[in-house]
Amino acid sequence: MAKIEDSSAWFHKSSQLTTLGRYQEDIVCFDKAIKLDTEPSFVWNEKGNLLKKLGRDEEAEQCFTKAKE
Repeated sequence: MAKIEDSSAWFHKSSQLTTLGRYQEDIVCFDKAIKLDTEPSFVWNEKGNLLKKLGRDEEAEQCFTKAKE
């Protein structure tokens, strides 16, 4: 299996995991995308949306704050 080194690839994978309802794995993919992206505000926002959906409001707000920075 090839190693994923691209932020957009991790983001795409997270979208697939969301569709499958595999949210914990999805969050890991968001984190990997954020580490690889030089301007990750969109990814922070999407991670916040997922956390909000899961009822993890405090973590979601932290992500939204990061997206604004």
